[in-house]
Amino acid sequence: MDIRILGPIRLHGRVWTATHLKPRSLVALLLLYANKPVSRDRMIEFLWDDDCPAEARQTLTIYISRAKRAFERAIAGARITSTSAGYSLEVDTDRVDYHRFRALVAQSEATDDPAESARQLERAVALWEDGHPLGESKTSYARRMRDDLIGSELIPAYRALFDAKLATGDHDYVLRELPAVREERPHDEHLAGQYMRALHAAGRTRDIPDFHRAFTQRYTAEHHREPESTLRKLHDDLVAGGPQVTDTPPGPALADLPRDTPYFIGREDALRRLDEATARPDALVAIDGPPGVGKTALIARWVRSRMDRFPDGLLYKDFHGFSAAAPLDPTHVMTDFLRQHKISGGDAPEEKAVLLRQLTSRKRLIVVLDNVSDAEHAKPLLAAMNQCPVIISSRQSLTSLALSDNAYLINIQPLDDQRRIELLRTRLGARVTDDPAAASVIAALTDGFPLVLLIAGEHVAAKPSVSLRDLATQLRERILDAGGSPDRTPRTVFSWSVTNLGEPERRLFDLLGVHPLPTFSGSVVAAINGADRASTDHSVDRLLSAQLLQQEGADHYRMHDLLHILAAERATQHAEHDEARRRMVDWYVLSAVAARHQTTPDDNDVPELDATSSVVPARFTDGQTALDWFTHERPNLMEIIRLAARTGLSAQLWRLSAAIYEPIRRLGYLHEALEASRLGISAAEAAGDVEGQAGSINNLGRIFELLHDDAEAIRQYERAHDLFVSIGHVYGQAVCQHNIATLALKSGRLGDADRHFRRSLTLFERDEGKPWAIAKVHHRLGDLSVQLGNLDEAGVQYHLALGLAKQIGDTGGAATTVTALARLHLGIEQFATAVEYGTKALPMHEQVRNRAGTAATLLVLAEARLGLEGGGTVEAEAAAGIFHDLQDQHGRADALEILGRCHSSAGAHERAAAVWQECAELLASIDAERARRVSGWVRAAQARVARTAPAPRGPTPLDDTAEPTRPLPR
Repeated sequence: MDIRILGPIRLHGRVWTATHLKPRSLVALLLLYANKPVSRDRMIEFLWDDDCPAEARQTLTIYISRAKRAFERAIAGARITSTSAGYSLEVDTDRVDYHRFRALVAQSEATDDPAESARQLERAVALWEDGHPLGESKTSYARRMRDDLIGSELIPAYRALFDAKLATGDHDYVLRELPAVREERPHDEHLAGQYMRALHAAGRTRDIPDFHRAFTQRYTAEHHREPESTLRKLHDDLVAGGPQVTDTPPGPALADLPRDTPYFIGREDALRRLDEATARPDALVAIDGPPGVGKTALIARWVRSRMDRFPDGLLYKDFHGFSAAAPLDPTHVMTDFLRQHKISGGDAPEEKAVLLRQLTSRKRLIVVLDNVSDAEHAKPLLAAMNQCPVIISSRQSLTSLALSDNAYLINIQPLDDQRRIELLRTRLGARVTDDPAAASVIAALTDGFPLVLLIAGEHVAAKPSVSLRDLATQLRERILDAGGSPDRTPRTVFSWSVTNLGEPERRLFDLLGVHPLPTFSGSVVAAINGADRASTDHSVDRLLSAQLLQQEGADHYRMHDLLHILAAERATQHAEHDEARRRMVDWYVLSAVAARHQTTPDDNDVPELDATSSVVPARFTDGQTALDWFTHERPNLMEIIRLAARTGLSAQLWRLSAAIYEPIRRLGYLHEALEASRLGISAAEAAGDVEGQAGSINNLGRIFELLHDDAEAIRQYERAHDLFVSIGHVYGQAVCQHNIATLALKSGRLGDADRHFRRSLTLFERDEGKPWAIAKVHHRLGDLSVQLGNLDEAGVQYHLALGLAKQIGDTGGAATTVTALARLHLGIEQFATAVEYGTKALPMHEQVRNRAGTAATLLVLAEARLGLEGGGTVEAEAAAGIFHDLQDQHGRADALEILGRCHSSAGAHERAAAVWQECAELLASIDAERARRVSGWVRAAQARVARTAPAPRGPTPLDDTAEPTRPLPR
């Protein structure tokens, strides 16, 4: 980097003084928006307050000339150019500190390794060491820009950095660096929480009450209310000696939100009303208005500028309520939101709603449900999120929400005449000033819809040699030919713009209509286009310039649903429609198979597709990248499966279903996996592929097993087994035998389980050896041996499984087996060995994000430490918290039992009684006998507190009144 604007402007390491203040200020502004046009009006506002000269534009031209001469002389390869939209500074953004900062932050968000994230963020914030950005300009507009940059970019980066440092155990860094950041944001609750966590981690818990008291007093004096209860709860947990809080929030997640537009005009009243409406912590704001009027742009502008009010981030989802494909299912949106906060569990919508309510009640979030089809579309989520601000938008009237949910209504209407002209002037500059009458005609013809105005403006900007009057006449004639009705105006303007594209761009626009959803990656765009990536990217850039496409990420794009519907209609008339659709489906199949290969360490790949089209699928270097791809592309993958079912692409359909089954299931979308498997079965049958049919049926059985329908699961496993036998498919037979055995073990039919497991093992070994599958069987044989009481044999089987898992690099499988070994040694009271195994298993589970495995391991560690040294409280509390998040009542009950024993062992009988009381209440509806027994422990603990009963230290029988002192049977 040789250009710095995050402080005084520096070129090549030296403060730049080669020209006057205002030309230097202009360079800073242009560098902030490098390679993008900055309007003349924005420049004027940046340079002057009330002292703006009468001939501001002429003066601006002089300053631009000076800036251009001085900067281009100083920086080789940089160019300041004039466009109809304003001025643009063309430069390699890697040379500019601000853009390097943003790139480093993006890199930190792309990794799940806290240490790597911390390294990138530390480099990023170091770029701000010279102080406030944008040079020396002191206008009110410049000051606002500085404040926005610090509040919306630097402070969130510091928050993420401190979270990453805490996650890696570097609390000294947080204690050293955070106070200086708090001087900039003294009332930031997130920073205050991070500082308390760092104090706790450093062994300075005694300092937390004084810090919390002082912060609360300052906050209350400033805001006339106390901080949120979550900060008080964190204080109480830390001071009470609870576990260190390491589960950090995911951050703002603004990447999910559509990008802010540089052409946002007006809406000051709507922004003000949003501020007023969201003052309540449980506010519901309903925004409605016609399509293309700018509802999403309004929300994006408001949210991005107010994120300091929501330190725990954003939950955003476009419901595609009016797209060509089916709108999003609210239940799937719940799963997405829970997964964003690393919460799994809860198969039924009611269970997901409970988890979501718990999440939103303890975090300061803003939720945006964008583009719903109507009020009923969002109702399931509204019921689950009534304790945090929610913004919902639709082109349908949402007035019913005012009556049913006390919603604050904001109706967005088209721009008035003045704002229309202002928007056109922002894009077209002097051409509007030179011919205001023609500009007024165009503004009037577009009916004040910002999307329509922008597309019309881009069309005009692309024809600088054609007079504005002639273009206005062309547009009027097009609208008259279309009937002149208001509902036809957007379509007419869109068609006018599309028709005037070059042939490659017009062809690509049409073919993008084959994609079922209006969001897609650049890679699939190249497949649909049937061309190389370079030429496709060129056409994409033209569509972006014409405002017919919006960029949402490094390689992801969004098309407004009105434009997507037009493209879909044009696609059906295109000679390449069927070929483009096949290329698209083939790309998704081949990419999903490649991603599955990275995420699923089994030994049986999806059979190769004989693709008739030549496409370049996505490539993945590791499992996490592939799993992220499945997470992001899941809505598209499901729509492609449905499209393939409708259009008879059977060979592609069952392979795609097979490829996404395991990752989608692991991500928690069981009902989508169920739908995909059923469609896959029908497609394989139609294609006459018995192997595909049998594999899909086996997958269906696994889903039924996870949905606790064991009878249906057995039926599907046996059905799949018979099909595999009919074609002599040994591996498939072995898988089915293993699955049938697992259900037998679960139901206590140990003889049947042993027979099926042994048969499965024989078949796997015959089929050229499948180490991943063989390891699973050995692990299950270890579980079976434990139930049969043959602990020596269990140890042998577990070690066989562990050796194979390590051999093939299956970290998740190895972690599960190491936990089983810890539990095995716990059962024979070899507590030190159990702790050793549990300690090894814990980071392995965390590495593969297996929260259920983490909780199970913590439970074993708690019991082992209790038996070894009278400890275990921290592990039991952490396990109880995870089981609570997973909505696992039985697991939480286990954790609460052990936690009570830990308290009792330490003589804290009052705490033990409270924990066991919670446990008994939890068990009342799921295990009455066990609840009765735990209630007896409550009475015994309460008696000890009242000093009416002795407190023996030795073992006591487990009757209705005695407290447990031995590890409970698992």
